[in-house]
Amino acid sequence: FEFGMANSFVYVANRFDGTVSKIDIATQSVVATIPVGVEPFQITADAQNVYVSDRQAPFLYIIDIASNTVNSININ
Repeated sequence: FEFGMANSFVYVANRFDGTVSKIDIATQSVVATIPVGVEPFQITADAQNVYVSDRQAPFLYIIDIASNTVNSININ
């Protein structure tokens, strides 16, 4: 699996169900499951966004940390 850290959360790419789990470090619990395409693969984060590549589709998914909303960019 791949993961990235931002603020007090860890984001884990769930490759086989097309989601990213947002985990609160303090409580060690999943606080959100965010749909992001077919097969999220690599993931990284900064202070505002989480960036997720997709192994099966030519998209970069950008998750807004504050709202958990997802935007995508076609990289093909």
